[in-house]
Amino acid sequence: MDLKTIWLNTYDILAYRVTLHIAFWAFLLILSAGTVVYPLWFRSVTVGVSALAYYPLAYGLIPLYRKKRLVLTFAASLMYAVIISGVLLLLNQGLWRHYLNFAGTPGVSIPDARPPRMAFEVVYMLAALYLAVLSPPLMAKAFRELYKEQTKALTLEKENVQLELDFLKAQINPHFLFNTLNNIQSFIINNEPDKSVQLLGRLSELMRFTLYETGKDLISVSKELEIIENYVSLEQSRWEDKADIRLTINGDDDGYCIPPCILLPLVENAFKHGVSNSIRKAFVTIDIRLIEYALSMTIRNSVESNGQADLHRGSVGLANVKKRLQHFFPQDHTFFAARDNGTFVVELQINRMKPCPR
Repeated sequence: MDLKTIWLNTYDILAYRVTLHIAFWAFLLILSAGTVVYPLWFRSVTVGVSALAYYPLAYGLIPLYRKKRLVLTFAASLMYAVIISGVLLLLNQGLWRHYLNFAGTPGVSIPDARPPRMAFEVVYMLAALYLAVLSPPLMAKAFRELYKEQTKALTLEKENVQLELDFLKAQINPHFLFNTLNNIQSFIINNEPDKSVQLLGRLSELMRFTLYETGKDLISVSKELEIIENYVSLEQSRWEDKADIRLTINGDDDGYCIPPCILLPLVENAFKHGVSNSIRKAFVTIDIRLIEYALSMTIRNSVESNGQADLHRGSVGLANVKKRLQHFFPQDHTFFAARDNGTFVVELQINRMKPCPR
């Protein structure tokens, strides 16, 4: 493990960070002992002002700038500069009085300058000193935050790619495809060509979506709902006598988008671990509502009392959905899934969908 990795990892430990900060400011205070003209109180206050200057910059302005809140950053920086300038002027007044106390002392010469002029000179000097002192730790802080942010973005991107691959594998379900083709074949044998053509069209759209749409960052909500309708229609034709299947969609997407395969896996889970394993007549109800930029989805499906293993396998797919929701809608969604008296319930609320790119 290299020094950079050790520094980045250990800096997350609170005790280490506090010790490092105390050691840094103590080092500055010891270093300033070489200035024999300045008294201890002045050097201590100067180091204290440096600390007060550092922390709002490091933990206030830098995060604001990283969030691209430039106007707020500029206003805060301007106010901050005024406050620090005032503190420096007050320090300089104390320094001027300290110089006057040395008047008449052998070997000490007082600059021939009026206090106002000297005040500005000392302000510039102290400002340059503060800049030199604070620049290294601020640069280290900014580098660390930038590095962590880039590393987090790369990790999330990698996880998202892996999740998309997992969903692709889940979508191309050979059992579902085999059973659907068998179902279509039975309609052909029974001389129901219209029904066969309709189901083939829905299956074709579903496969096209799986191959070409799931790799995109965003798709329209209407496209995802269309695929859900096709999928449910195929399942209805398959479980016509074995399950009561209902799908309700209310509202209009109004040009909003979501990542592909956010909703469809929840629907698949209801059939795969509910209807497929039922020895009695099963049920699946899917209710989807769209209100402006918000989406809510409620799925209820019957489950057998001995279907614990299947529920556990289904929870893996639900966990993947939750990861993707956390990635794309970290603060704008709620997700709930639970089993209650022979019914498995999934509730999803996306509070703010993403506008579709123009």
